[in-house]
Amino acid sequence: MDVAVVGSSNYDMYTYMSRFPAPGETITGKKFQDGFGGKGANQAVCASILGAKVGIVTRVGDDKFGREIRENYERHGVDVTHVKIVEGVTTGIANIWVDDSGENKIVLIPGANYKMTAADVVAAKTLISEAKLLVCQNEITLEATLEALRCAKQSHVSTLFNPSPMIDFPDEIFSLVDIWCLNQTELELLMKFQAEDMYDTPENIRRNCSSLLSKSSCNGILLTLGSKGAAVVTKDDVVMIPPAHIRKKEVVDTTGAGDSFLATVAVCLAKNKSFVDAATTACHTSGETVKYAGCQASYKYLRPL
Repeated sequence: MDVAVVGSSNYDMYTYMSRFPAPGETITGKKFQDGFGGKGANQAVCASILGAKVGIVTRVGDDKFGREIRENYERHGVDVTHVKIVEGVTTGIANIWVDDSGENKIVLIPGANYKMTAADVVAAKTLISEAKLLVCQNEITLEATLEALRCAKQSHVSTLFNPSPMIDFPDEIFSLVDIWCLNQTELELLMKFQAEDMYDTPENIRRNCSSLLSKSSCNGILLTLGSKGAAVVTKDDVVMIPPAHIRKKEVVDTTGAGDSFLATVAVCLAKNKSFVDAATTACHTSGETVKYAGCQASYKYLRPL
C-alpha cells in the first residue's frame, strides 16, 4: 500500500452562479451539478488516479449516497475494506456555491463522518501500518484523526496532515505530524497569531512558520499560497514554488484543488521524491484541476505520475 487515507466521504451538490447573493437576496443560478466529494475521498481518489495504491478508512450513511460512494471508490481502484455504512445516519453532504471567478462557499453537513471512532481506526491498523504514508484531514472526529496518527507513528509510517477545517487541537498533535500541509489562514489559526509580515519572501515565510517549526517535531511544512504557488519550509531552508501558469479566464472551479495538491504530495513522497519535487508537481496538478467543474469530476483529466 502506498497511501492510506483516514478521512471524510461526502456527496457534493454544486450551484454555479455569476456572483454570490447578498444576505436576504435571491438570485438566479446558472447550473446545478452533483458528485462525489469530501476531503478524504477526494485525496484517496486523486491519489489512485495519479498511480498510487490507495486504501481509505471512512464512514458513509445508510442511504443511496453512501452506496454510490462505495461503488465510486471501487471504480477508481481504492481499497474499500474499511469503507463502512453507519445505519440510521445520513451520508455527509456538502452544499457548494461557485461564482464566475471560480471562488466557492461551502456548507458541510458531516453526517456519518462524525460517527467514526478511535476503535474504528484501530480496526484498520493493518491498513495504516502497511502504507508508506498516512494522510489525514479534519472532516471526521478528532478522536479518530488522533488515533490514526498514533497508529502510524507506532508503525513508523510517515504522516501528512491538513488541519482543515480548523479547530483547537491538543498539543499531542504536534508530536504526531511529520509533514504539515496548510494555508496562511490555517497556519495563523493553528498557532494563534496574526502575521505582521506578508508571505512574499522566504525570510517572511520562515518568520511566520517559526512557531510551528519549533513546537512541532515535523520534518517540514508545505505552505500553500493560493495563486502565488506554495512554499516548502524546513528547519534548514525555505523554497518558494511558483504556481502553474493558468490564465484567469481558464479558472472554472477551485473546489477540490487543495485536495488534489495534498494527494499529489502524498503520491510523490510515497515514491521517495523530495519535498520540493512533490510541491512543484502538486502546484501543476492543482492548477490543472481548476480548469474544470467539480471536485473528483475535475480529477479525471489527470494522468498517472
